[in-house]
Parts: sequence; structure tokens; C-alpha cells
Amino acid sequence: MMEQYNINQTTLRILRLYLNGYKKALHLREIARETGVDVKSIQLQLKRLERENILSSVLKGRNKEYGLNLNNSLTCCSHRPQELSR
Repeated sequence: MMEQYNINQTTLRILRLYLNGYKKALHLREIARETGVDVKSIQLQLKRLERENILSSVLKGRNKEYGLNLNNSLTCCSHRPQELSR
């Protein structure tokens, strides 16, 4: 099933960073540092996740910050049940 959606360990590590805060915004080097994966690999996955509308980005100065795209049905529906239980 993971192959069908082209999900690898780097993708899972990136998405895991957003489990504790769905509105969290992180920049490239911060994501690389937190996941322990090199910057180039993170950059490739961030581009892919942004292209698939799972993540969205905002330019803040010279840095691009990435966050979950809560307007996407995949990310929107997956976080609501947890919020309801809080």
C-alpha cells in the first residue's frame, strides 16, 4: 500500500513532526535536524508533498516554512477525530 502512494521512511518522518501540532510551521533545516535526514532528501520529499497538496508553504523572509495543508481532504479529515477527543 505504501508503494501505491509512494510513501517512504523520509515521508513518514516528516509527517510525524506534525502529529503534536497540526498548525505547526517548520523550515527545511529544522525538519532535517528533527528527522536526522540530510537536507537534500528532505527537500525532495517536501516538494513532492507540496505538489500533492499534503503540505503547503509560506515564504517568511528568505526561508520557506512548511505546514500541513488543512484544506486538503486527506489531511483535514485525518486530524479532526483526534481534536474532538481533546
